Amino acid sequence: YEEVCAEMETLHTALEKTGANEKAFMSLSFMALTVVPHLKITPRGLFDGDTFTDVDIRC
Repeated sequence: YEEVCAEMETLHTALEKTGANEKAFMSLSFMALTVVPHLKITPRGLFDGDTFTDVDIRC
């Protein structure tokens, strides 16, 4: 727990230095939600929320 808290503090400090919104991590987390429509980034790759399928990005 202490290690995770220390790492989060480091991330928040770095975020402040960039001038980014303090809620940037929450925004990034929300963007990856697969229940929100349209294309999302997931651990498995790109996901199409409209068709509820993975997107094949191979050429």
